[in-house]
Amino acid sequence: MTQHTALSGQAQGLSVELTPETADPNGELRLVALVPDCGRDIRGRRVAFRDADGAEIGRAVISVSELGSWRTDPLAIVAPALSGTHRMKAVLLAAAPGADGDPAEAAVLDFELPVAAHRVGAVIWDVPGAVEQGGEIRARIGLHCAAGCCAAGWHFRVDDAEGCLVAQGRTGPTPWPGTDGLFHADLTLPVPDAEGAAHWTVVATAAAGAAQPHAEGRATIRTRITAPAGCKVRVIATDARTGAPLARARVVAHPYRTLAGADGQAELALPPGDYTLFVSGGRHFPFKTPLSLRAGAEITVEAALQEDRELTQADIWA
Repeated sequence: MTQHTALSGQAQGLSVELTPETADPNGELRLVALVPDCGRDIRGRRVAFRDADGAEIGRAVISVSELGSWRTDPLAIVAPALSGTHRMKAVLLAAAPGADGDPAEAAVLDFELPVAAHRVGAVIWDVPGAVEQGGEIRARIGLHCAAGCCAAGWHFRVDDAEGCLVAQGRTGPTPWPGTDGLFHADLTLPVPDAEGAAHWTVVATAAAGAAQPHAEGRATIRTRITAPAGCKVRVIATDARTGAPLARARVVAHPYRTLAGADGQAELALPPGDYTLFVSGGRHFPFKTPLSLRAGAEITVEAALQEDRELTQADIWA
C-alpha cells in the first residue's frame, strides 16, 4: 500500500492510498481517499476518482474516522493495460444540496498510478518424472502474457544448473488448443550423466517488437536422472465391474510415471529395485501393489480398479 498526499494548498491534507503499490496491467486495484478530520461528521460525502482526461472512473463514500482522518470505503477498479505512470485525480465533492453546516471545501488531488511492466508467463509440461542417463527430455513450453498480448514468436532459452545454455527457441504462431493466449513450442534437452535430481532454468522474453515492455518470465524444469532401466512393467488398467479399459489411467512407480493409452495399457521402463505401483483414473479408487524387480525382469500387472460410486441396496445386502 502506498499513500499519495497533495502538495498544493487547494488539496492540502487530502491523500490517496493505493493497494497494491504498483498495479499489474488490467489487474485489480483498490483506492482509498483520506480527508483530514475537520471536527464535523462528514460521513456520506463522496470522493470522485478521475483519469487524466477527466473521465470519472468511480466514487467512494466517506464512512469511517480513523487516526485523525476520515476514510472512504475502498473503491475497486481495473488498472490500465498500458505500463507506466498514469496521472489521476481525487476530488472531494462539495456537500450535497440541503446539507447543513459542513465547512469543508471541495478539494482536488493530482496523484500518480504506477502500472508495472507486462510479465511473460512460462509454463512447462510433459516433463518425465525420471529419465535415463545419456537420454533426452522431450517436453513442451508455453509462453503467455496475463494482459492478453500475443506471445507468438517470443524467445526462450534454457540454462543448466551451471548457467550454461543448453537449448533455445521461439513459440509458434498459434495458441495451444483450448487456450486463448498460450503460445507453445517443443523442447528437447540433453540429459547429464550424473544420477540424481537435476534442474534447468527457463528464461523467456517477449519479441523485440512487442507493443508493451515485458518483464522476463522464468520457470524451472525438474526431473531425476537414473541408471539405465533394464526392467519392463506392463500395466493393463480396467474397470473391475465391467472389464472396460481405463483410457489415460495414471501409472506411477515413483519417480517414474506415464499414462495408459486408449486401450488402458501402459509400460514403464524401470531399473532393478523395489517399488510401489499406483494406478488411478477417473471415478475409481486407486490400485496399489508392491513390485520387486531383478535385472532383466519383464512383468505384467493387471490393475482392476473399483468404481467410486454410491452403494445400492443390492450392494449392501449382497
